Amino acid sequence: MRFHQVKELVDWAGGSDEKAFFEALAAGHEAEVRRIARDIQRLEDY
Repeated sequence: MRFHQVKELVDWAGGSDEKAFFEALAAGHEAEVRRIARDIQRLEDY
């Protein structure tokens, strides 16, 4: 994924969890991306 595509997703993301996810993705922080993705999934499961 290219940086400008990730930036568009960050700009599009409404919630702070989603924004943090895409920012971590853009920065290449795979562990942080996985952690945030799990948190988002838990919230969606409720």
